[in-house]
Amino acid sequence: LIALLHDLFGLKTLPAKPIMLLVPNDKILEQFKAHIKEYNTYQSKTITLKDLKDYESVSYGTSLFDENIVFIGRSDLLDTSENVGKDSKAKRLNYKNFLRDEGWIVLLDEAHKGDSKDSVRKGYIRELAEGKNNKGFIFNFSATFSDSFDLQTCAFNYNLEKFNLQGYGKNIAVLDSDLKAFRDKEKNEEQIVKILESFILFCAIKKHRENIMQKFSKNLKLAYHQPLIIAVADKVNTQDAGIKLYFEAILQILKEDRDIMSLAQNLYEKLSQNQNLYFDKNLSLDEEFLGVIQTMDSKT
Repeated sequence: LIALLHDLFGLKTLPAKPIMLLVPNDKILEQFKAHIKEYNTYQSKTITLKDLKDYESVSYGTSLFDENIVFIGRSDLLDTSENVGKDSKAKRLNYKNFLRDEGWIVLLDEAHKGDSKDSVRKGYIRELAEGKNNKGFIFNFSATFSDSFDLQTCAFNYNLEKFNLQGYGKNIAVLDSDLKAFRDKEKNEEQIVKILESFILFCAIKKHRENIMQKFSKNLKLAYHQPLIIAVADKVNTQDAGIKLYFEAILQILKEDRDIMSLAQNLYEKLSQNQNLYFDKNLSLDEEFLGVIQTMDSKT
């Protein structure tokens, strides 16, 4: 976006303005610097980062746009003169020092963050962007727009649902399963069945992964992840901890060496008939994967 904006400035498609990137903390600031460094490695026309506090000392004539300069700072440190320390090393910045008649192009990361619903600091940022002649612009970036105004003025919505539907994420199947049995202090048959079902699914996913790799690895460099089981428990450090019951149930399963073919068939039927997938309810689970579930046995 920064590179595109500078190109448009050069073509005079957009009126040239300084670009300001505001982020909520130092960690994200360092991440952004790292991204720009990586970007510059592969570009003939690089982006130059300048600290926002150095704005007044940087010439902001033609060279500002020729050099692809971006001023970076923390959104949470913009304040009024009354709250800015007199020490030259003070972190807080008087936002009025950066006001321009023609405004700024402001890239605001984590735009949903603010002091309150009607954030005072958001008002400062809006004033900076617009300038005295209402000529600037704000690009808001956020994974969670909590303000209705932000949501209504969103130029492009690329949330998790859209990310998954375009094939970049995962479709999550919600099984008709109830783990209330693990609230009991004693092991019971329901606990055993639920754990066995999770193991059948886990082994089927691993087997399906092997099939995919064998089928496509010769033609494609696949980076398909190794599946994991994550067991989440309410307590871990007490005598009746749910995680303790979980491992005790696994131990019982191993001792009994159960025949799980009937469980695998029941799970297959359950998934075939009652598929409830997040983000696209019309999308079915892969038939090949469902077939793998049917082949699961205790040896697997």
